[in-house]
Amino acid sequence: MRTRCERGRRWQAGSALVLATLALACADPTGPFPPGPPGQLAAVVAGPAAIRLTWSLVPGAEEYRLERAGGTFPSDFRKLDGERLTVPTFLDRDVHPGLTYRYRVAASARGKQGGYSDSVLVSLNTP
Repeated sequence: MRTRCERGRRWQAGSALVLATLALACADPTGPFPPGPPGQLAAVVAGPAAIRLTWSLVPGAEEYRLERAGGTFPSDFRKLDGERLTVPTFLDRDVHPGLTYRYRVAASARGKQGGYSDSVLVSLNTP
């Protein structure tokens, strides 16, 4: 028996359980699992009090959770407040010259959060 995935793939399966699993995988790009971690997280100084962060797009991700450690909390990662992140870029303007910050990001879809990216470190020089 053949089933057709929304993305145009065709699979051959012999049991209802396999068909149900394949149908879920077709409707849900991450399947029953959370999305993978974003890759290529990069942080660059974008001004005297700004850091621009970018990372690779995760297929199926609906939003990203960006966390920062440093400044007044040097060892604890804390979620950056603000709007829901739906694109793989963010400009952090809540930073101060002379301090070092560490960032990491995770993708989520349908309430399932994936693992974190590798962290990146960036320092703002004192003017």
